[in-house]
Amino acid sequence: MDERRQFPRFLVQFPIALLQDGVMIGDGSVYDLSAGGCAVESQANVGKGDYVALQLYLPDHQAPTTPVMVETAVVRWTIQQKIGLEFISLPSGDQERLRRYVKTLLTTSP
Repeated sequence: MDERRQFPRFLVQFPIALLQDGVMIGDGSVYDLSAGGCAVESQANVGKGDYVALQLYLPDHQAPTTPVMVETAVVRWTIQQKIGLEFISLPSGDQERLRRYVKTLLTTSP
């Protein structure tokens, strides 16, 4: 694992929506997730250093249609319709849902 990473990463796929100032600027899917951020495939027009909000539609059996909200994420990198995001702020309930989901990945991954 890359030493700069604080959290384990998981290859997953689920839909997301990206927003700026409450307006949807694109959708896409997560392909790499950790408790501290994610990488997404999207055609959203964002650049390094931009701040966005996210709706993560986790494959969560408890509330599959209720997205986890990331109030603030910063774009760390972009390359050919791929975006690396670091989570800055999540509501506490959504942060707990994300942690629970990542914990299930930890217990089921080889």
